[in-house]
Amino acid sequence: RIGDNTSKAADLAKTVDKKINKLMEKQQEITNMIRSLHDKNYIQVLYKVYVQFKTIKQAAVEMKRSYTYTLELHKKALAEFEVAYADILAI
Repeated sequence: RIGDNTSKAADLAKTVDKKINKLMEKQQEITNMIRSLHDKNYIQVLYKVYVQFKTIKQAAVEMKRSYTYTLELHKKALAEFEVAYADILAI
């Protein structure tokens, strides 16, 4: 019985490791996609929000911009991202 539990725990650990690795690969893929945009401000705001998991308000403070400006910048950056990766996002 202890052996069964140990085996189940090992299997669970392998599953968790695989999922973590997949998430890390996805994060790297998304980071590369963001960095391929042409506007450095778009890159900066999207990176802060979607890779560093910061709020738009936190991004605004760090970028030394107003919240309203950063919100608008975020909208424009998302629109450009959607155009650039329309084929991938359509899936």
